Amino acid sequence: MDNKKSVSRSMAVIVTAVVIVFSLVVSYFAANAAVSKAYSQIFEQNLLNAEEVINEFDSSSARLNYEFSNQIFSKATIVSKDIFEDATNEYLQILAEDNKLDAVYVTDRKGNIVKSYPEQTSGAKLSDNEETVGLTKVARGSSAKMHTEPQSVDVLNDEYSLYAAVPRTDAEGAVVVKLTVDNYDEVTGANLADKCGNGIYIEKNGECLSYNADFNFDFINLENLGVTEADLNNGSFALNVKNDENFVCRGKIIGDYTVVCAVKDGGEMSFVLWVMLIIGLVLIAATVTVFLLTDFMKQFFDIKFWKFIMVGILNTIVGMGLQFLFFNLCGWGEWISSIVGYILGSILSYFLNKYFTFKNKEKGWKPIAKFALNIAVCYGLAYGIAIPLTKWICVANSLTMFGWTVDKFAGNVSMLVGSCLFVAFNYIGQRFFAFKEKK
Repeated sequence: MDNKKSVSRSMAVIVTAVVIVFSLVVSYFAANAAVSKAYSQIFEQNLLNAEEVINEFDSSSARLNYEFSNQIFSKATIVSKDIFEDATNEYLQILAEDNKLDAVYVTDRKGNIVKSYPEQTSGAKLSDNEETVGLTKVARGSSAKMHTEPQSVDVLNDEYSLYAAVPRTDAEGAVVVKLTVDNYDEVTGANLADKCGNGIYIEKNGECLSYNADFNFDFINLENLGVTEADLNNGSFALNVKNDENFVCRGKIIGDYTVVCAVKDGGEMSFVLWVMLIIGLVLIAATVTVFLLTDFMKQFFDIKFWKFIMVGILNTIVGMGLQFLFFNLCGWGEWISSIVGYILGSILSYFLNKYFTFKNKEKGWKPIAKFALNIAVCYGLAYGIAIPLTKWICVANSLTMFGWTVDKFAGNVSMLVGSCLFVAFNYIGQRFFAFKEKK
């Protein structure tokens, strides 16, 4: 009889383990499909935005160039009209400051600078400077107006510096102004990626035009990254760049433009696999334990256990809610957030478990001291295991989700894992130590 019972239990363990493994495999593939769908939605939306933005830019490119040049020459013309024959360098400084210019030069017909702000440029020639040498044509009267190619001076603020020259009102030379602009990216299309969405790389005729994808790689074009036309035509493709950073990408060709949307592969599926593995091992171990220790488990998981679970759910809502609030909104660290959350949650837990779960009638400071000691030990064990272990796994595999940094993701996950461990340790501690029944 005992042998039959043992065989039945063994079969039950095997069948349960198979069911658990099968469920986890299905869950893994479901999670994989969910991640793929999320990537696909990002790609479709961003590439659709890119098509609209690029088509609009391409159709208005000539107008944008004209408006930009007109804006530059208008400032130079205003200054030229305000300069009179006996104007001093000090007066040029006033004109420069009023019109928000970096410099103002007045030249003769040979391109010699006869007056200027700043003053140290007086006596120099336009031909002395590689940037302004071409503007000598305006001073000589062979060109009506010119401006130099804008040069980037502040990448973060999209600022460019350039020179513009128009004839003097007396036709005896040119007036040259130097100014800083912050709208040149609109003309060149360098800001197109920002208008399309995150993780965008745009190339025109084989040269990089605009990008905000976090490639962290010095490249000239897609060819340098090993992206082929087949990749662009075959849906999603993987891209590995400097420092072994991995991206999931999808491309689209729009006329002369090639657009790639890249999402950094944060190792979500590696993380899911780790979680599935841990859950599977825990569930299988729990199954074996239940079948091998049936009588003990019946006593262990009695009505008090389920009351404890009910209290734990309420307490978790309060404690975890406060932890995530402190960590994400207040900017506190994992330890401080979890400590304060558990202190506040433990006050609620004490009264509910003492009088509802375990119906402990012990009075005085002794049960409070035992409860506090239990909480401290369980907390230290749970988070002493969860925080370093979770951070090690996340950092080693560069795991992250929801656009968080690896540290922030690891911090949130460590609090979640720690709370699960804490519940297990806390139940044992409260039942058999803090509120132990007296026989």
